[in-house]
Order: sequence, then structure tokens, then C-alpha cells
Amino acid sequence: MRTKSLVIAAIVMLPAPVFAQRGLLDHAEARITGGQFSEARGLLQRWRRENPTAARTAQEQQARYHLLAARLSTNADTAEYNYLTVAVDYPTSRFAPEALLRLAQARHTRGDTTQATSYLQRLLADYPESEFRPMGAVWLSRLRAKGQDAAVCEVLRNVSPGTNPETIEYFKSEQKRVCGSTTASARPTPQRPVVQSPMPAPKLDSAPARNVENPPSEKTSAGRVAIQIGAFRELKGARGVQSQLEDAGFRDVRLVRVPGNQLIRVRIGKYENRAGAASMLARLANANFSAVLVTDANIETRVTN
Repeated sequence: MRTKSLVIAAIVMLPAPVFAQRGLLDHAEARITGGQFSEARGLLQRWRRENPTAARTAQEQQARYHLLAARLSTNADTAEYNYLTVAVDYPTSRFAPEALLRLAQARHTRGDTTQATSYLQRLLADYPESEFRPMGAVWLSRLRAKGQDAAVCEVLRNVSPGTNPETIEYFKSEQKRVCGSTTASARPTPQRPVVQSPMPAPKLDSAPARNVENPPSEKTSAGRVAIQIGAFRELKGARGVQSQLEDAGFRDVRLVRVPGNQLIRVRIGKYENRAGAASMLARLANANFSAVLVTDANIETRVTN
């Protein structure tokens, strides 16, 4: 009987830290839902103190922490930075699609339609099973440029409206508004990605880990902001994208690394702030290159071989 009791105790005690940490985030999310923001912040601060580093075994929890921190933030820069951390550092987590949608909405609020569209395209292309995909299509439709109705209509016809009644209502209303009486030429396949780049889409796992306590401000120091088109483990892949960019007429394309990570990043430009990169982002989008802004150009080193 004593042996059996010890075994039961061991089973109960061993996973306790994991359940305790998950419990803190569960409680924090419940407080956010209930409008108890002060208590939620306290729970998140405790979770961060007990989980200072992004352990490989807790990637999903780290992503969830940053998503909740973004929801709680009263500062637009801090919220956007946390959402970007989820999308960039934890792209395989179940929270990445929502982060991309929120990033698109934040960029739209700031008047950056080009970057907002880029985030939505990534959501649609990389997360075909996500519950946030229908709203991503709706937002892409709302941000469409003049003359893009046909292309956006095709997107709306090829994305499943999901199962959430409210989302379905928004989705069908937008579909009707954009497509009107237009008929699809073929029966859509709801699960296939419909927004693709002409090259293998660079994954958003391409930026160094961030410190949420010190997020970047909208205005960064000179030369710190850059445009990143992709990140690769092998030099060959990075060289291939570099060649595509140069063939499309882009100059000063560089391959770099940043401290703490061996990924080879393909980048263009160094800017004082986000606004300075807007023109180049628009050029890249017009050439069908997907890109994201990064804020560590001041610590990058060039790859020469």
C-alpha cells in the first residue's frame, strides 16, 4: 500500500510545474475576458518572472504569453511588438494566425496598407486550417486597391467561412458586397491557400527573440529599421531570393546574420523609422515579394561566403 501511495504521489507531483504555469495563463485569459485587467497583468507578470527564457519545451506557452500581453497593452507600439513576437518567433504556434490578423489591423490603423496586406496574405497562405482565416479574407477585401475586386472575389470564394456564426455573417456580407452576381468559374476548394508569392514564401521565424519589457518605439535610431524578405538555413536558398530580387530591379540586396541566430536573412535598406520604409515596401508588394519590417539592422553582420 505504501508503494502504491508513493507511485500515485509521484504521478501527481511531477507535472505540477507544467500545469501550474499553464494555469497562470488560463487564469490571466479568464481575467481579461472578465474585464479584470489589473489582476490579469499581475498574473502575466508572475508568469514572466517564473519563465524568463523561451525554453524549447514551452514554445506554445511563450507564444500565448505574448498574445495575452498584447491584448492587455494600452500602448499601441507595445501591443504590436508582442503580436509581432508571436508571428515571427513562434510561427508554428496556434496563436500565430491571430497575431497576424491583429498586426494587419494595427498597420491599417496606422495607415500602412501595404504592410497590413502583407500580413493578411501570410495568414491566408500559411494557415489554411485557422479559424482566423475567414476574417483575414474579409480584411484583405476591405483593404483592396482599386481594380482588385476580381482577385479579392476569388479569395473570398476559395476561403471557407468557418463555423463561428458571427464570422460567417461578416464573411458572407463581404462576399456578397465584393462579388455581387459574379459567378465562380469552378467549384472552390475551401482548404487550399489562395494567396501565394512567386517564390517559396519565407517563413516568419526570421527575427531574434524579443524582450517585451523593452519594445521598440515607432521612431527608431538611424539605420535600425530594415526590410526583410526571407530567412534561410542554407546559403543557397538566400542567394536564390537575392537573385530574384536583383532580377526584378532591386538594388543593394544584402545577406546578413544577427547575433544569437545562424539564419541567413535577405534584406533591403536601412531606415530611420517605419515610415521611411513605406515606399520600398510598396515596390516589393507590387512585385509580389512578401516582406516584414525588422528593427535590428544596427547589429547585423554581412554574409560574404
